[in-house]
Amino acid sequence: MVEKNIRKEIAIRILILILVVLAIKGLMIVGDFLGYAAYLETEGGTVSEIDLEMRFDVSHWSALYGTAWGVGWTQEWLFNLTGNVTLTETDNEKHLLFICFEPLIEHELYASMVPEADIDFVNLEAATPAEVNAYMNLSGTEFFSATNTFTTTATFEVGDQTITAPATYTYSYNSENSTYFVTGILKEGTDIVFVTKVLNLPVEGFAGERFNYQLLLPVQNSFSQEYYVWSDPLDECPAGAGMSPFAGFVYGNVTDTSGNPLGTVLIEISNKFNYSNNVTGTYNMSVDEGNWSIFAYKTGYEIYRSNVTVARFNGTEHNIVMVMKVPPNPPLPGIGPGYDQPGDSFNTGVDAAGTETKTGKYDIPPVIQRPKKIEGTDYIVSISEINRKLRLGNFLQEKITLYSFKEKPANVIFSLEGNVSNLIKMDKESMLVPAHGDDSVTLTIFGVGEPGIYNGTLRMDGDINVSIPIVIEILPKERMPVQALLMDLELDKKVAYPGNALRFKTDLMNLLTDMQYPVQLFFTIQDSEGKETIWTADTNVFLRTSFSLLKTAVIPQDAKPGEYVLRVTANYLGLSAGTSTIFRVSTPWYLIALIGPIKV
Repeated sequence: MVEKNIRKEIAIRILILILVVLAIKGLMIVGDFLGYAAYLETEGGTVSEIDLEMRFDVSHWSALYGTAWGVGWTQEWLFNLTGNVTLTETDNEKHLLFICFEPLIEHELYASMVPEADIDFVNLEAATPAEVNAYMNLSGTEFFSATNTFTTTATFEVGDQTITAPATYTYSYNSENSTYFVTGILKEGTDIVFVTKVLNLPVEGFAGERFNYQLLLPVQNSFSQEYYVWSDPLDECPAGAGMSPFAGFVYGNVTDTSGNPLGTVLIEISNKFNYSNNVTGTYNMSVDEGNWSIFAYKTGYEIYRSNVTVARFNGTEHNIVMVMKVPPNPPLPGIGPGYDQPGDSFNTGVDAAGTETKTGKYDIPPVIQRPKKIEGTDYIVSISEINRKLRLGNFLQEKITLYSFKEKPANVIFSLEGNVSNLIKMDKESMLVPAHGDDSVTLTIFGVGEPGIYNGTLRMDGDINVSIPIVIEILPKERMPVQALLMDLELDKKVAYPGNALRFKTDLMNLLTDMQYPVQLFFTIQDSEGKETIWTADTNVFLRTSFSLLKTAVIPQDAKPGEYVLRVTANYLGLSAGTSTIFRVSTPWYLIALIGPIKV
């Protein structure tokens, strides 16, 4: 009897142990599908719309994207790619230069795991998704397999033959079912070759920036893979293709803000491109005579813009200082094959800052201030003056960044002089700039008072002494019979939480049907009194008709509960305008309910 009871007790304990294991396993499975993301405030008698988003880990895939041009010069393009959950411009945005693209035909880029010389180009043929799966060590039934990615076909002009191959289309910003960016799979023997078409003119890619190619590429076992990228070797380049008449030259040095040479900076003048020397940072390029906009791009740096005059048979020296871009917030996770979202869009452009560029002869160049190193000093101020025109009843914002190269922290006190001080509110009265660091002050300028010209100075005193002249012209509405720009700002929600993302949309509409123009946008989030700025961003767009820009701001973890103002300032055609909206930062209800009010 005793032995029977012991066996029964052991059986019960084993059963309990099995049930515990199953319960834990069940919780783990359920946990993959449940979790807190956000909550929606609503009221009885109302209908609320909820957008649900599902994301997948697709670290078996990576990509290259950017622009490709024929410029009379090239090199071997070899890149080491890693599996990406987020496609960052630091690793994946590549601007490629080739000898030329043959005129009047379709252009392609090819990516292979072996050098171009090892591929017998004329024997290329269509591959199958199963062959890509075999390389990736994946089953065709897995979500991120090539079978579930290359679900359509496309035709490619490969040298002298037309090949129909399995293909997929990658995301084009703000456009559903876009067919701009296609990736196909080819092979030569056992070597897989990926192919994409190069657009004649860049369009908005997956992140809202302007690209003329996007190439989706697999990475074996989510680790890393080297890819060689090359153009069609059978392209016939007419004499002088990719070259421009030797009307004049532009040359100079490209450095960072510390004066260090900066190599592989892509420089664009009058739709002609070149790179700065990888060692010396120098550049030299031939350009037609005339007045031109000059742009410089390098991943991780602010886009550089200026103007240059080129004289026939003469050289013009133009030195470029690139300012490192420090993102205000970490990038958002991206998605994989067949799914993507623009995320934090720094819109319409070729550079990481998202500027759609347009070069050419100019009449009134856009006013875009850039930091300029001041010889003999140990600091840099991002702008040297403020000169704006503002409509009565509107507002604009200016961000001024001070870069210090001092060995000790620098204390700076701000003050305003002149009648312009009646129009301006600063978000801080002083700041302590770290040694070899930087900090910023944001000025909000209101179009109030009588129309006219207001003058004054922003003074910086203390360990750094600077005076920035300010001229603001307040325009009466009757002085502007034709409104050039309509702007609207829309939040996805009116309540945000510390550490969470706040998404919003900026709509721009060009009311001048016969004119296109650049617009510089500056965004801020400030407390309701304008004394504290918790987030800033800037970008540039080239406005043709209408445009929508989606952006995401991450509310700092230490943001205090209360009302905040999201503002956007647009500088265009020598004018400035702004719009704003109010939202609240609150403590999530579940934190209050579980552990009481949180002191922030």
